[in-house]
Amino acid sequence: MPTIDDPLIWHPDSTVPSDFHGFVPFYFWLIEKCRPETSVHLGLKTGLAFATACQASRKQEIAQKCLGFSQSPLEMAEGFSAESGFENAQLSVASPKEALATISDQSVDLICMNLSDLSDIGSSLHHEFSRVLSPRAVVVFYGYEQSFLNPEIAGMVASHPCLKLKQDTVLRAFAWGKEANSDFVALTRPKADLGREAMELIEGFNRPATEGLLGGVELPAFEVPVPRHDDAQTRNESKDLHMAHMAGRLRRLDQELRSVAQRATALTEERDRLLASQETRFKELVILTRLLEEMRLVQDDLEQAESDMAALKTKNEAAMAKVEQADLRINELLGFIADQENTITQLGMENDRLRVLADSSQRKVLQEPDE
Repeated sequence: MPTIDDPLIWHPDSTVPSDFHGFVPFYFWLIEKCRPETSVHLGLKTGLAFATACQASRKQEIAQKCLGFSQSPLEMAEGFSAESGFENAQLSVASPKEALATISDQSVDLICMNLSDLSDIGSSLHHEFSRVLSPRAVVVFYGYEQSFLNPEIAGMVASHPCLKLKQDTVLRAFAWGKEANSDFVALTRPKADLGREAMELIEGFNRPATEGLLGGVELPAFEVPVPRHDDAQTRNESKDLHMAHMAGRLRRLDQELRSVAQRATALTEERDRLLASQETRFKELVILTRLLEEMRLVQDDLEQAESDMAALKTKNEAAMAKVEQADLRINELLGFIADQENTITQLGMENDRLRVLADSSQRKVLQEPDE
């Protein structure tokens, strides 16, 4: 169960007026318990939550990297003196949406977000939280009750068991991952499951810090600074601060508009390039279409030539068959002629023999005497 220890009796170094003063003891306790390696503070106003994280890390020698993101340079300057002397602190001017886009995946163990300005969180806050938060991360939201009606905020709060603290404003804290500090997780359980020490601790957190009592332990009471507007000079200073704040916001909006204009110009140039490329591709397509038509004509000619060749081949085969038949007939005739020549030769030889016999008989007759 949670225990009462030294961080609960620390006083904040920062004395700027802030709605967060009533939550400082809890935040000291949370930093000491969770010992985050990296904490991110979004939407700084006076910067008290950021300064408290830096002070706790310095006192407890926690190797924590504290990142603070303010909507304007004025707000950043007001909280900057609170973290002087802590080398791992870094302040930047950025909206919550811009800030989260610069953070590495699963690198953050604690996010503390001021809900006083939700104009720039968009509809992807839960997605960005899921990307940057580690398995042992804790999320802290604080602001007025109506701020928690924002769909993005309400959705995350409703999906996790929360510790709720109420001063002039409301703080809700919940464990994001399964490896969050067990002492803190114990405070988020339903009241029926809480022990006496946990109940006393939560009751102490809910008391104004000026009461000097927390979780049954007497605390050295510290005065919550409250801005005074009891004379014309103070009112004028407040008006000047407000005007400077508005000027800072106007400068940021002007920078955003310039950035949008640059992106629009780049997109216009890209569109013109794509249109020119499209025209070139269309001309190439026309040329390719013509080549395809010519190839189809050539293919038709080739198919006709192949058909003619097949017909000629058929005729040639028929002619070759006739030639073979003629060759057979010629060979037969040549054989017959050869036989006839042999017969004629034999008849000639027989004729010569008969002629010789006839001549011989005639000579015999001529040689015999008359009777």
